[in-house]
Formats: sequence, C-alpha cells, structure tokens
Amino acid sequence: MKLNIAVTTLFACLSYIKNGVSNMINITIPDSVLKLFNPVVIAIIIIVIFVGYFLSNAEKIFKLLSVIWNVIDKYFCTSIDYANRKHIEYYIKSDILKSTKRINKDIEEILPYDVGIKWLKNETRESFFDGNRVVVCVDKNERKHQATIQVIHSYVKSGLFATESSFIDEDICISANLALTRKILLNAYTKGLNDYFKKIARKEINNRKNIDDLLDKMIEIDEIGFFTNIFLYELKDRVNLILGKINNEKFHAETYDFLEFLYNLARRKTGDDSSQLDFMKNYYKVGIIFVAKSLTYINCGEDAYIWRYEKKVVDGTDSIYFYAKDTRDEVLKKIIEKVEKKEHTESIKRILFYANKREKGVQYNGICYRVKANNKVTDNRLEA
Repeated sequence: MKLNIAVTTLFACLSYIKNGVSNMINITIPDSVLKLFNPVVIAIIIIVIFVGYFLSNAEKIFKLLSVIWNVIDKYFCTSIDYANRKHIEYYIKSDILKSTKRINKDIEEILPYDVGIKWLKNETRESFFDGNRVVVCVDKNERKHQATIQVIHSYVKSGLFATESSFIDEDICISANLALTRKILLNAYTKGLNDYFKKIARKEINNRKNIDDLLDKMIEIDEIGFFTNIFLYELKDRVNLILGKINNEKFHAETYDFLEFLYNLARRKTGDDSSQLDFMKNYYKVGIIFVAKSLTYINCGEDAYIWRYEKKVVDGTDSIYFYAKDTRDEVLKKIIEKVEKKEHTESIKRILFYANKREKGVQYNGICYRVKANNKVTDNRLEA
C-alpha cells in the first residue's frame, strides 16, 4: 500500500512539473519535447542513472549488500551465522575496494581489484591468488573486527607481489606488504591499525632485524606520495629484468639504495637544492623534477623544465617524474604539453596522490606525471 502511494505521488509530481514548465514560461512546447516529461520515461531515466552509478562504483554495491545482510541478520534470518558472515564479507569488500580505488589513482593494477572470502571451520589454509582476485580463507567463528584485519593483511600479502616475490629481497617484500596494509587500513579501517600492528605486524618486525628500518622508510616516503607512485611501481617494473634468474644480489642491493634515495628526498627541507634528483644505476634509471618554485617559472617559463627533462634523457634516465602540489596543476599541464611533443617521450601517465605530510600545518594533495622515455635525443639538442 505504501509503495502504491509513493509511486502515485511521484507520477503526480512529475505530471505537475510537466504542466508547470509549459505554463510558467508561457510558450508552446512541442509534443516531442513534452514526451520527455512522461513520468514513465523519467522513472526509467532515474533507474538507469541509479544502476549506472552503482555499476561504476562497485564498492557502493557491496556496502549496500552489507547493510541488507546486516538487517536480515538482526531481524529476519534464522541462520544467524550465515547472514552475519555475508554482512562481514560485503562490508570488507566495500572497504577494500574503496581503499584500492584510491590507491589505484596512484598506480593501476598494483593490487588485484577484487577479493574473495572462503569461510572455513576448524581448518587452516593459506590465501591464494585466483585470476584477478585474492581469495582469503577465514575461520567461520571469526568476529567482524579481526576478520577485517586478517582479510586486508592476507589480501596484500598474496596479491602485491603475486608473480614477483621469489625475485625480490624477502625483507623488502615483507616491509612493502606491511606498509601497504597500513596504507589501506588508514584509508578504509583506521580502528584496525592498533590491533594490526599489535597482533600481526609486530611479529614480522621482531623476527627480522631489517624490517623496522625498512618499514619506517617506506612510511616516510608514503607521506609525500613516493611509495606507491614511484617505489612500488619501479620495483614491480624493474624486477622483470631479472625474472627467472637465480643470483639477484645486485638487484636487491640496488633496490635498497633506491629506497634510500627516495627516503633522503622525502626528508629534505623546503628550499634545499642540494639533494640528488637522479638515481642512475644498472637496473633503476629514475629522475625527479619538482615543479615548485614560482620564480623559476616566471623567469624561464616551461623551457627550464623541458631542458631538465632532456638533460635527464641524455644521461640515460628512462623514467622521469614531474611532481607538484595540485595548486600548480595549470603550470604542470603546460610543461607536459611540451614534453608530450618530444620524440623521445614514449608514454605519459597523470597521477593524483594524497600527501599525508603536513606543510605549515596543512595537508595537501599532489599531482605527478610519470614519463617513460628513451635516450635517442642528442647533446646538440640540449645546446640548442
């Protein structure tokens, strides 16, 4: 009855709007236009918009399903355990998707987009990677809070280096898993941070002497957007150079040096021009260009940054990052327009990142362009 009243009221309102528009502007509206005000047509449009919104925001669907199963669990379901598990499952999925969606603005496919949960009883089983999702095994009796922490931890542990873990230094792998899990919890489930570090992370830190230091450095570079944008991207990209090889000590040592390079940049003080902005080794060839000083742009325009870009390419850099606060977006776009026209520019990716580090007490968002380049440019072009 209530539904019939609501539908009748909606159609009456839509009819009123249709007639009111014609009378208000005192003109004759063609029948073809008036047909658009048909209540059925408008209702269909609303439904299409509603469905389209949810299809493009998968985490909203899971959030809605979580709420529905929670209501069923409380008021209708006779199988309480089943309804509660479904509520937990969709709640976790919505939070993980929300967080990885934000992280994926930094770097696509750093993690599989979906997660599955397999509920087990009195059985221990490792999570596994299945196509484009991580399937996490959880005890049927696990409470919501602990289940959420366990799923996020296992999701990262299984999914981050699903095909590369054997070729990456073990301490780097463990530290990166801990740092990325921390990042997801910060974005999606802050109240789980304390128990995560107390019950899971602390064991890893205590068992291996390097983890504490590595984790601190990864957290520090994450504060200014270097962790996912640069470190993880470059690590996953460069490890392809050694896939299948047995002795990878040189690559491991270089990865440690690369992390140290980013860490020193993350800790540099505002206005410090003495920091090294290029990391040129055998595996990693990475350069960074900060677009920060207004005076440089006022005096030299885009050319100053284009010169730096070409200089890095000549020196052999194949991965160059332009970094700026979002307040410098227009300036950065003008620079990138010129970079894009250079024949040695192979690809450009625009990345939005969220800087946790506070500058003068204010958090800020940032913009980064990752430019993949080749070094076919000549020194003569720089002189010109």
